[in-house]
Amino acid sequence: MKSNRVEKECLSCEKVFSVPACRDWREHCCSSPCKKKHRENRANADKEARERQCIRCQELFYPRWTQINEGHAKYCGFVCSNKAMIEAAHTPEANAKRTEALRVAKLEGRWLSPPKGKSNPGYKGKRLGLCGYILVNDEGRQVSEHRLVMERFIGRALESDEIVHHINRDKTDNRIENLQVMTRAEHINEHRNDA
Repeated sequence: MKSNRVEKECLSCEKVFSVPACRDWREHCCSSPCKKKHRENRANADKEARERQCIRCQELFYPRWTQINEGHAKYCGFVCSNKAMIEAAHTPEANAKRTEALRVAKLEGRWLSPPKGKSNPGYKGKRLGLCGYILVNDEGRQVSEHRLVMERFIGRALESDEIVHHINRDKTDNRIENLQVMTRAEHINEHRNDA
């Protein structure tokens, strides 16, 4: 009668043991202590294979295999990586290159980064606020454009409980014919069916 067991050599203690044929692919050690020892040996071998030395501070570190395969295992962490990047950006060659780029950009009449605020040629004195309303500068303070348009139209400051409603529901359309003054309760009733 043919045996359903297979003989194998333990990967840890090299002792010969037998396992059922159906578990041949998975059993590599003769006992639990041998499995544990084999796992530890494999982990130590893997750790030794991953060991690298930081090119900046000379400390030993253990990067992941993906970092090693992609060629990123040069620095032990963000601190050394960032310091090396800053040092590289402030070498005489990098400074000279940056100065030359600024000089050429100035001669050609362009900017490396566009100017902010009023010095930008595209500036129109407005910006879009977080709630979708257009904000404008009025005597040094930022106000909603729709409220400012309505205040100038009616010739007085709006009360705190007065709401300026956009008739066509477009918060950026601040034409006076699209604006209507309401109380807070009327405004809630107007938008009740919007959701």
